[in-house]
Amino acid sequence: MKRIGFKLTCVTALALFACAGAAAAEKQPVLMVRGPTIIAFCSAATQAEYDAAVAKDPDLQKTLNDFQFHTGSARKKLRGSGIRVEEIYAHYIVIRSGQTANVFRTSKPGELGLGYYFVAPGKQPRIERTVMTDADLIELAHKYFGTQAK
Repeated sequence: MKRIGFKLTCVTALALFACAGAAAAEKQPVLMVRGPTIIAFCSAATQAEYDAAVAKDPDLQKTLNDFQFHTGSARKKLRGSGIRVEEIYAHYIVIRSGQTANVFRTSKPGELGLGYYFVAPGKQPRIERTVMTDADLIELAHKYFGTQAK
């Protein structure tokens, strides 16, 4: 998996391992937050996990297609407002803002997690565990970040 942002120090890595449990030993994306950011997340990190989830719910393929389409569309439209949109497929995401690092779990064990993590420096994160249209995602982004459409 691709790491975004910075390399973890040994002390930070040990602290994150303690927070996330044994799953922290897996590679995790690290995202540096320097401004308004939306993390579109999906917990199906491997093809096998995705295949198992689709076997349980055949409508999942359409849901994931909608998730990817609307995230991409929103990303293009929010770029001009200074809002960054990242799409990450992982069980855990390390979110680094300033001197703080938090581990976000994208789903409960055995479930497929899809949704959005809104975050900005100095602001409490907002998590939406649903798939949204690009229009709804953009509207919520401007409301949460206090920005205007451009």
